[in-house]
This record gives sequence, C-alpha cells and structure tokens, in this order.
Amino acid sequence: MLLPDKYVAVERSLLGQAANILRHREADRTVSELWSALVADDSSWTFDRFAMALSLLFGFGVVGLQNGILVWTAQ
Repeated sequence: MLLPDKYVAVERSLLGQAANILRHREADRTVSELWSALVADDSSWTFDRFAMALSLLFGFGVVGLQNGILVWTAQ
C-alpha cells in the first residue's frame, strides 16, 4: 500500500518507508550502501519495497543519481 490506512501501519506503508529512507540521507551513498544501512537497522525490509520507496522519492524530486551516487536535494 502506498498510504497507511486502517489495516496498514504507517511504517509498513510505502510512504512511511520512504520517510525511513530520508532518515538515512546524512551522507552521499550508493544504492547498495543505503540498502545495507537500512537492512542493518531493520531486517524486515525487502528489496522490492526499498526500490519502490526510492523510486517514489525520485519521482518527488527528493533524490537523484550522479555517477552512481545518490544525491539528495537541498530542503
């Protein structure tokens, strides 16, 4: 589910997982490094959900990719 509802908790929704990715943006990393950091914190992540959440952030213009490194936009 994209949005949380009565049956899907915020942290399990795609929007909640995208927010969790934003908590790990302190340094420029590769996609693999970000994936490793997320799985180390919470082993319930699946790569499919990670890819969808990262794609959502890319669609919103929050993150880009330059030379294989994730680049976060200034806020």
